[in-house]
Amino acid sequence: MRKMKLFAICAAAVACLASCAPSNLYYWGNDVFSSETQYDEAAYQYYKKHSPEAICELIMTYEDMVTNPGGLRQVPPPGICAEYGYLLLTPDVEQIFAATATKAQRDRMSRTDFYQYGLELMQKEIEYYPESAQFIEPLVKRAKER
Repeated sequence: MRKMKLFAICAAAVACLASCAPSNLYYWGNDVFSSETQYDEAAYQYYKKHSPEAICELIMTYEDMVTNPGGLRQVPPPGICAEYGYLLLTPDVEQIFAATATKAQRDRMSRTDFYQYGLELMQKEIEYYPESAQFIEPLVKRAKER
């Protein structure tokens, strides 16, 4: 009887501890214990200010999410590769980053050919999420026509 009670208590404790583990499918650049994510803040600042510094910060956030995917799936969240690729294909973003990024940001950036990297990221989006092909392929086609 005593062993049964001890077993029940241990099983309940294990169940409680297991339910506390983070179960995010994707890494959004966030601290596990915070509801605010690095992506939320960087995207908000970019759309609010549209400043060169905000562009650099958003690029660094995307770069972190794409090169260090986390969560249970271990791939970037849906749409992130496409958003990042689209940003890199935007005219003047490469020049803005080169002129505005801090040395630490430039050192962390894995690529310098933004146009090619943007196209590769769009293809990665299709690879990770094939259902996105109908949306991404026309964007890639237009980008290549420029």
